[in-house]
This record gives sequence, C-alpha cells and structure tokens, in this order.
Amino acid sequence: MNNKSSFSRRNFLGTASLLALGGLFTSFKETSALIPAIKTGEVKLWDEFTREEKRGIEKSRMAKIIVEIEGGSCAEKVLLAALRFFDKPDEMACFAASFGGGIQRYDLCGLLTGGFMSIGMAADILYEEQEKRSAFVRDATRKYWEWWEERAPYHCYELRPRYSWDPENFNRMLQRVALKLEELMKPQA
Repeated sequence: MNNKSSFSRRNFLGTASLLALGGLFTSFKETSALIPAIKTGEVKLWDEFTREEKRGIEKSRMAKIIVEIEGGSCAEKVLLAALRFFDKPDEMACFAASFGGGIQRYDLCGLLTGGFMSIGMAADILYEEQEKRSAFVRDATRKYWEWWEERAPYHCYELRPRYSWDPENFNRMLQRVALKLEELMKPQA
C-alpha cells in the first residue's frame, strides 16, 4: 500500500503562505473595526467650547482644578485633579506617572488612561461593596470610552500635534476631560 501524498512540500509551503497571509488580512480587518475613526459631526477634544460646555466648566470644580496643576504628565494631571476633587492626598498621583507620554511610547493617551484610573479610584471612594464598585467601573468606563471615541484619537502621537504649540487647545482638552469625568464620577442610583 502506497501512502505517499501527492501534495508536495512546495504545494504545502505555497498554500500555508496564502493561508497565513489571508489570516493576517482578516485579523487586521477585525482589529481595525474595533478601533473606529473619530465620528464626524461631534465636538473634538481640542475644539472651542460650546455654550453648554462653557456653562458646565464654570460650575465644574474638577475643570477648574485641572488647569491650575503645574507640571506632570497628562495622566498625572487627570488623576491629580480627581484626587483633589475627592480631597485625597496629591501623593497618590504618582500611580499615573508611567502612563504619561502615551505610556512612555506615544501610544495610548494619558488623558484617556488617567481618566480610567480616576474612575477606578472614584469607585473605591463611592462604594463599599465590590459588586457596586464593579458595576460603577464597568458603566463609567464604557461611557468614558464611547465619549472619547467621538472626540479624539486614542494615541498620544496623534493628539500631541493638536496641543504642543497651543496651550489653549491643551487646556480645552484638559477641561473637557475633567468635565466628563466629574459627570461620570457621581454615585449611581
């Protein structure tokens, strides 16, 4: 009995290469679908404030705090503003240090990661029971992420040109983030 396959090594390598290439394209397509482009028609993180936003910022304690913070990375500014909002020690802002500069690689924006840290901290301050903390974090994180997707790209290297030479743009970005986080960090009913 001859069990020799008619499928040659050359055919195997050629087919395997095509399958691998197809898998690469498929995974790229799936991954890029998970990271949507900024939605059009929404106010961007760096845009001029709307009237409604101006009124909100005038009332927001955290939006006032965040622009008074000197030094530190974007992530540290966001976490420090949240710490001060909840009257917690400034020293805890060090937890955000490695997230600045897009996790030191110009990758995921520090305003985004600092916001997630702030939500986690708020959950611990607002709720004693783990179940309530988890529900709060899940809901607030989802809302912050969706809000962000409508206003800005995820990466520091894409955002930095928007504010590097324009401190007003940076302050608007900071205040919008603070305003949204203050809204999200209220206890849920």
